[in-house]
Amino acid sequence: MKIQPSLNPYKAREDRLKVNNELGNKLVFILQNHIRIMPTTLLAALMLLYRKGISEDKLVEQASWLGMALSQRGAIVATDGGLPHQNTVTLGLKHLEDYIVLKRNIYKPRVSEGEY
Repeated sequence: MKIQPSLNPYKAREDRLKVNNELGNKLVFILQNHIRIMPTTLLAALMLLYRKGISEDKLVEQASWLGMALSQRGAIVATDGGLPHQNTVTLGLKHLEDYIVLKRNIYKPRVSEGEY
């Protein structure tokens, strides 16, 4: 951000908004460049996508695909060995166990009655 002699954010509301917007945009950009996508986040997104249920094999397949797609777009996927795999999915399911239900080898999000 260049310093402009006529810019006075302490007195002029327009100048204050301009400084705040530029600072906010720079802060968000810096945060986005350093964000790490955790395996639990990947699984939670997939669980919401497949609300009717998804098998563990399909979950591993979809998590690997999603991790690869995000990596190709420059996102950092925080896993032990690069892309999500079976161990990553198992760990993510353990973290989400209070929020999912396993019925007949199908994982579904846990919902209360009347939430649909």
